[in-house]
Amino acid sequence: MMTSRFAPVARKLIERAAVEYAAHYYGGPWRVDIDGAAELITDAHLPAVRAEYGPAAVAAAVADYLRAHPEILHSSEGERERHAQARAREWRRLVDAAERAMCAGDIHRARRLIDDAEMVGPGYSVTAYRSRITAAAAPVADLPRRQAVRRAS
Repeated sequence: MMTSRFAPVARKLIERAAVEYAAHYYGGPWRVDIDGAAELITDAHLPAVRAEYGPAAVAAAVADYLRAHPEILHSSEGERERHAQARAREWRRLVDAAERAMCAGDIHRARRLIDDAEMVGPGYSVTAYRSRITAAAAPVADLPRRQAVRRAS
């Protein structure tokens, strides 16, 4: 099983890559086994995770995930596409909810929703959203003078 050595986002990236690409590599005319599919997924689809944790550790984690979820080795293109579309919709829903929470002043909820969105769609960048939430959380006193609210005379 995948060790806790991987950060949560790295684990989600590993899971998503396994789900999205395992059926492309497994079996076929080259008779690629689980370990071979894991190596191909690691090399082709997880460059940042591989650079941070090393190729052997990442390939082992992918292989462990594939062994724990063998059904994904035989998923159809249509199934993978439906899952990807559902994840994209959920990601968008969470980001939109985070924006509403931020605008309502519920900064804690906005941050939690962005964290959830990152777990649903680890390949999507949430950096700009986090920056906006952090800026919204800044006290008014921290605003530059030119942005300060002026009173009407």
